[in-house]
Amino acid sequence: MTRWLLGLAAALSVIAALSLRSDPAAAVWDDYANRLGRVLEQPLTLTPVAPVGILTPRSQRRVALTESRTSLGKALALGPCGLVPLIAGNNNSLGKVAPTTAELVYTQQALRLARACFAQPPAAIQGTGAEDGLRALIAHRQSLWPQLLSNAVFAAPEFDRYFQSSAAALGPDQVTSTGLGGLDDYLAILGAADAGATLELSALEQAAQRVQAAPTGATWINSQRLARHHLDTLTAAIDAHRLCQGPRTPEQGLLARTVFEAIYLDQVQPMLATLDQRGRRLHELLSTHQQQTGIVVDWLATDWHPDQLRQATRAHALAWKNLLTACGLPIGTKP
Repeated sequence: MTRWLLGLAAALSVIAALSLRSDPAAAVWDDYANRLGRVLEQPLTLTPVAPVGILTPRSQRRVALTESRTSLGKALALGPCGLVPLIAGNNNSLGKVAPTTAELVYTQQALRLARACFAQPPAAIQGTGAEDGLRALIAHRQSLWPQLLSNAVFAAPEFDRYFQSSAAALGPDQVTSTGLGGLDDYLAILGAADAGATLELSALEQAAQRVQAAPTGATWINSQRLARHHLDTLTAAIDAHRLCQGPRTPEQGLLARTVFEAIYLDQVQPMLATLDQRGRRLHELLSTHQQQTGIVVDWLATDWHPDQLRQATRAHALAWKNLLTACGLPIGTKP
């Protein structure tokens, strides 16, 4: 029976180890909690972070567009401006694949042709009333442009995949090797187009496909939520310590400093710093896009904000500082 129990214990240990390796984020936090528990001389148990939906419904994120088609009669009147093939092609493509990206490109092309024609109207349209149609077309497309820019991000199918709420949190190695999944490139293309650069549909769609390839945005948000959740638990445990108040002070202080330097400073803090940087960059990119369009979209269904992790990290560093100070240990590296 004893041999059987020992074998069962070994098997369970292997299963647990494999489980941790399959979840690098859980592994690093469980290891840190275990080592911190030895310092505090009490077991520390981390609870899972509650899953949440990240995005509001797409209907809530989508800006309603006014009528996008231009009637055939109006299009024919603008024939000398070179707009007829463009308008006809757009009318035929509405409702098909990638309508927002395609209409963005169309809108930019239509505005360029219409503005050029309005600035120097061909003789064939002078005095025909077509100039009024040009003026209306320009005003309409100018009003649609920021709406289309907003929908190309917050209401796009790629955005749903990018923020798929089931995405797993990242471990230390993944944190350093994971970028923003192409969102920065996609938004850079849209921002350049908003500033006047020519928008190429193929380049825009390729960038959108990179965004859709993985739930990178949700990965960063869930990683920050997990870190903040665990930091709050571990900070409370450190704050409640009763160490370094008796003859074992040197021993307790040595272990505390060892874990602080070898685990927190060398492993946990660099991960937190990268999480902070990526989360802030993600938030900055999307906030800047909303500022460019002038349209504020209620896209986030949870209360996530990158400042929350920074505040939790500072509180945790302060708890360590107070613990080491209580043990009479100078802090060589500023938390």
